[in-house]
Amino acid sequence: MKSDAPPIQTPAFTALLAVIERLTARAYVATQCFNDWRSPRGKICVPLNDAEGLLHEFCHWLVADVVARDSDDYGLDADDELTARQRQKQERQEKMCGWIEDALYSRAGVSRKYSSVDESDYLSSPSLKRSSMFHLSKISEEDQRLITEALRLPGGCACAYSDTQSEWPFTMRDHI
Repeated sequence: MKSDAPPIQTPAFTALLAVIERLTARAYVATQCFNDWRSPRGKICVPLNDAEGLLHEFCHWLVADVVARDSDDYGLDADDELTARQRQKQERQEKMCGWIEDALYSRAGVSRKYSSVDESDYLSSPSLKRSSMFHLSKISEEDQRLITEALRLPGGCACAYSDTQSEWPFTMRDHI
């Protein structure tokens, strides 16, 4: 029998969400759509408890041009609408997200699951690591600490991208 109780947020997702909503001034909207990762202006859309997805969206916001941060999708567009130059910029930003995610998960001592950043093969672009860390340094050490502490909590390695959709949304009891 299916429960009508709302899904429980994992401790990691709850803690990470508080920091990211504050830093981005965007409100979380739960989605179960795995094929469309668009976030409308002022929103962050990821599946409930997808800590890696939430961190990934934050990384996109962090590396976006300041004027693009309040636009739909942080200034990123659907691939079929991009010029070659825009596609190159988008690929660069995806790789930078990979370097930032790795740094934060590494500091947390948590193994990150397979993610869209792996699809971008960011490791083949070590020259982007330095500029990625520059973007990360734009947020305070305290906020970086709060993010890494959140990733250490139960559910911190959850990643909808690497799990089957039939496993989502999962509750806290599934990942403790």
